[in-house]
Amino acid sequence: MAMSVTTEVDLKEIRDLLLGLDLKIEAVDKKLDISVVRIETRLDGLEKQVIDTRTSLEKQIVDTRTSLEKQISENRVSLDNRLNVTTIGFLSIVGILVTGMLGFIGKVVFFPPQV
Repeated sequence: MAMSVTTEVDLKEIRDLLLGLDLKIEAVDKKLDISVVRIETRLDGLEKQVIDTRTSLEKQIVDTRTSLEKQISENRVSLDNRLNVTTIGFLSIVGILVTGMLGFIGKVVFFPPQV
């Protein structure tokens, strides 16, 4: 007969092996729990950094937009002033020329040349 016989010693060895494996599994489980806590802590820190960075970037965008709008407004006012000065200068020259031509025409009409 080729039946295997389990003895008390074999059962004790199997029980010891199972207890040893159980202890090792508990140790790995504790390490895993510690690692999970560390990862969650790091993740929370990264989420806070992302939120802070986003808030900072949004503020910078608003500040840049405000600054650009102000510069555009100032440039528009400056351009309007230059255009006004140019227009006034041109109209002054035209006014002087028209006055001169009217004066010449008036001289010819009211004081005709005597031949």
